[in-house]
Amino acid sequence: MSTLNAARLALRLTGAALVVALAAPTAALAQSADQAEAYRLEQEIKRLADRNAWAGVERAYEDLVKLDAQVSVEIHNIGAQSARFLGKTYEVYSRLERALAIEQDEQNASDLAGIDAQYGRVRIKGDPRRRPELIRAQMPFLPDQRKSVEWAQRVVAETGSFEGMLPSGDYEIAGKAFTVAPGAEWQDVNVSRKEATAAGARGEGIIYKGPVAVLGYSFAASGEPSEAKPAADVASPTSISGSGLHLEGGYEIGLTRQFGVAPVVGYRGMYSGGHTFHHFTAWAAFAFRPGDLRLAAGPAYGVIQGSGTGVAEWFDANHDRVANPSDSIGYQGVAAGPGLKFSAGYGLLDFDPLQGVVELGGIVQTDGARTYMGFGLHIGIVPKIPRFEG
Repeated sequence: MSTLNAARLALRLTGAALVVALAAPTAALAQSADQAEAYRLEQEIKRLADRNAWAGVERAYEDLVKLDAQVSVEIHNIGAQSARFLGKTYEVYSRLERALAIEQDEQNASDLAGIDAQYGRVRIKGDPRRRPELIRAQMPFLPDQRKSVEWAQRVVAETGSFEGMLPSGDYEIAGKAFTVAPGAEWQDVNVSRKEATAAGARGEGIIYKGPVAVLGYSFAASGEPSEAKPAADVASPTSISGSGLHLEGGYEIGLTRQFGVAPVVGYRGMYSGGHTFHHFTAWAAFAFRPGDLRLAAGPAYGVIQGSGTGVAEWFDANHDRVANPSDSIGYQGVAAGPGLKFSAGYGLLDFDPLQGVVELGGIVQTDGARTYMGFGLHIGIVPKIPRFEG
């Protein structure tokens, strides 16, 4: 092996060793954080179960499972209790199976056998835009079975579909009759949008609605026009920048759980060294709402009233630039024109039916002679989207 090749090999080995050395503490740190979070969730599950707060237990258990951490038999059993209280029979079955996989228990095995003897597995496949009603003419007498049917009815009403376990018996959906029989085989029930509509299924409609209001501080700037518009004797401000208060208010209407429209009006002030600008906007916002994110964008129209001292350098008609420098000449007036406005926010607090958000927003607008740009950090409220978490 040549000296050059040996040096290259040594360099590669050294680099690989460095990567391993740097990655190991990072992986250990991430694992340690997951373990700490898993412990916290386990303690929270136990506290909530002691208070019979089963909805809270359900949320904490699902968060714990997502961590892919080692979960004890006790926690799986508590998770099965919370699912049973809510009527989520398939989740009860799955959690008891997880507990049995860790430790054999006669009671858990008996519960699993009882579910297999009384419930069947069903997949109802429908259209979320037309959600039919799941009907069972004669509701079961036993409370657990009644809750199981009611849970399935709620899931279908919210999503149009259902996958889980139902007590054996006769059901109907969108005019289709089907019978659930005990056993491990899955039964598929398909409901087309046309069938659901014919049966009077409800559609999405307006999913949510409510006020939009933000308050914050923003920065704005506008470069100097490159030429006189419309004539050289028009005093146009020089390059300007500054900051000030930002206010917006409007109303958002949700057409789906991820999309809404919002007419919004706003005010942005800008004050800086002899320049005062008042910027009024009307904005047709299209809001995209994935999870707690709120992304909005759309066309806007702005009217800007400004005054101050200092005009564009090309303003040299009919005056002595030595005696009257451009930066000493006053101006005032109104500009207007179209633009694009956008914002990106995240929901931090829930005030049902509203949600508190923090967002970054901006606008780009032109009056035909110059471009105005603004951006800022805001806090505010927007409608909270009712999301079904099955």
